Amino acid sequence: MKTRFVSFAAIACAILPLSASAESLTENSVTLSYDAQMVADDLSAPAAMAAIKAQARKACRLSATLYGGGYVDAECVTGVLDRAIPAIVAEQTAAGLPTAQLFLDAMVIETAALEQR
Repeated sequence: MKTRFVSFAAIACAILPLSASAESLTENSVTLSYDAQMVADDLSAPAAMAAIKAQARKACRLSATLYGGGYVDAECVTGVLDRAIPAIVAEQTAAGLPTAQLFLDAMVIETAALEQR
Protein backbone atom coordinates (compact mmCIF):
# COMPACT_ATOMS: atom_id res chain seq x y z
CA MET A 1 0.00 0.00 0.00
CA LYS A 2 1.64 3.19 -1.19
CA THR A 3 0.28 6.59 -0.25
CA ARG A 4 0.61 9.30 -2.86
CA PHE A 5 0.00 13.01 -2.57
CA VAL A 6 -1.42 15.56 -4.98
CA SER A 7 -0.98 19.30 -4.34
CA PHE A 8 -2.46 22.41 -5.94
CA ALA A 9 -3.88 25.81 -5.10
CA ALA A 10 -7.54 26.18 -4.11
CA ILE A 11 -9.55 29.36 -3.85
CA ALA A 12 -12.01 29.64 -1.01
CA CYS A 13 -14.55 32.36 -0.41
CA ALA A 14 -14.09 33.48 3.18
CA ILE A 15 -16.89 35.31 4.93
CA LEU A 16 -15.52 38.03 7.15
CA PRO A 17 -16.91 38.08 10.73
CA LEU A 18 -17.46 41.87 10.79
CA SER A 19 -19.87 42.12 7.89
CA ALA A 20 -22.38 39.57 6.65
CA SER A 21 -22.05 40.76 3.06
CA ALA A 22 -18.27 41.24 2.86
CA GLU A 23 -16.41 38.45 1.08
CA SER A 24 -12.81 37.98 0.08
CA LEU A 25 -11.10 35.33 -2.00
CA THR A 26 -8.33 33.39 -0.34
CA GLU A 27 -5.98 31.10 -2.24
CA ASN A 28 -4.56 28.20 -0.26
CA SER A 29 -2.35 25.29 -1.14
CA VAL A 30 -4.09 21.94 -0.71
CA THR A 31 -2.38 18.57 -0.44
CA LEU A 32 -4.53 15.46 -0.56
CA SER A 33 -3.27 11.97 0.17
CA TYR A 34 -4.62 8.81 -1.41
CA ASP A 35 -3.76 5.14 -1.72
CA ALA A 36 -2.78 4.39 -5.31
CA GLN A 37 -3.79 0.74 -4.98
CA MET A 38 -7.28 1.69 -3.77
CA VAL A 39 -7.67 4.10 -6.69
CA ALA A 40 -6.67 1.26 -9.04
CA ASP A 41 -9.19 -1.25 -7.68
CA ASP A 42 -12.89 -1.00 -8.59
CA LEU A 43 -13.97 -2.52 -5.25
CA SER A 44 -12.01 -0.13 -3.03
CA ALA A 45 -12.35 2.97 -5.25
CA PRO A 46 -15.55 4.21 -3.52
CA ALA A 47 -13.72 4.28 -0.17
CA ALA A 48 -10.78 6.10 -1.78
CA MET A 49 -13.14 8.63 -3.38
CA ALA A 50 -14.93 9.17 -0.05
CA ALA A 51 -11.59 9.80 1.68
CA ILE A 52 -10.56 12.31 -0.99
CA LYS A 53 -13.91 14.12 -0.72
CA ALA A 54 -13.58 14.24 3.08
CA GLN A 55 -10.12 15.80 2.74
CA ALA A 56 -11.52 18.36 0.28
CA ARG A 57 -14.33 19.27 2.71
CA LYS A 58 -11.82 19.62 5.54
CA ALA A 59 -9.57 21.85 3.42
CA CYS A 60 -12.56 24.06 2.52
CA ARG A 61 -13.94 24.39 6.02
CA LEU A 62 -14.09 28.00 7.15
CA SER A 63 -14.34 28.69 10.86
CA ALA A 64 -14.52 32.50 10.86
CA THR A 65 -18.20 33.12 10.15
CA LEU A 66 -20.58 35.73 11.43
CA TYR A 67 -22.16 33.36 13.95
CA GLY A 68 -18.94 31.67 15.07
CA GLY A 69 -19.77 28.25 13.63
CA GLY A 70 -18.02 26.33 10.92
CA TYR A 71 -18.97 26.45 7.26
CA VAL A 72 -17.88 24.27 4.35
CA ASP A 73 -17.55 26.26 1.13
CA ALA A 74 -19.20 23.97 -1.46
CA GLU A 75 -17.69 25.92 -4.36
CA CYS A 76 -14.23 25.40 -2.87
CA VAL A 77 -14.87 21.65 -2.46
CA THR A 78 -15.97 21.43 -6.10
CA GLY A 79 -12.85 23.35 -7.18
CA VAL A 80 -10.58 21.06 -5.18
CA LEU A 81 -12.18 17.95 -6.66
CA ASP A 82 -12.10 19.48 -10.17
CA ARG A 83 -8.32 19.67 -9.84
CA ALA A 84 -7.64 16.60 -7.71
CA ILE A 85 -9.39 13.89 -9.72
CA PRO A 86 -7.64 14.60 -13.06
CA ALA A 87 -4.33 14.97 -11.20
CA ILE A 88 -4.83 11.60 -9.50
CA VAL A 89 -5.72 9.92 -12.80
CA ALA A 90 -2.63 11.47 -14.41
CA GLU A 91 -0.45 10.23 -11.51
CA GLN A 92 -1.89 6.72 -11.88
CA THR A 93 -1.20 6.76 -15.63
CA ALA A 94 2.35 8.09 -15.15
CA ALA A 95 3.06 5.36 -12.60
CA GLY A 96 1.72 2.70 -14.98
CA LEU A 97 -1.11 1.80 -12.60
CA PRO A 98 -4.69 1.14 -13.63
CA THR A 99 -7.43 3.54 -12.57
CA ALA A 100 -10.85 2.42 -11.30
CA GLN A 101 -13.78 3.30 -13.53
CA LEU A 102 -15.26 5.47 -10.75
CA PHE A 103 -12.33 7.90 -11.02
CA LEU A 104 -12.40 7.89 -14.82
CA ASP A 105 -16.15 8.62 -14.81
CA ALA A 106 -15.71 11.40 -12.23
CA MET A 107 -12.95 12.95 -14.32
CA VAL A 108 -15.20 13.03 -17.41
CA ILE A 109 -18.04 14.62 -15.41
CA GLU A 110 -15.73 17.20 -13.80
CA THR A 111 -14.13 18.06 -17.16
CA ALA A 112 -17.55 18.50 -18.76
CA ALA A 113 -18.62 20.77 -15.89
CA LEU A 114 -15.50 22.91 -16.33
CA GLU A 115 -16.18 23.31 -20.06
CA GLN A 116 -19.70 24.61 -19.32
CA ARG A 117 -18.44 27.39 -17.03
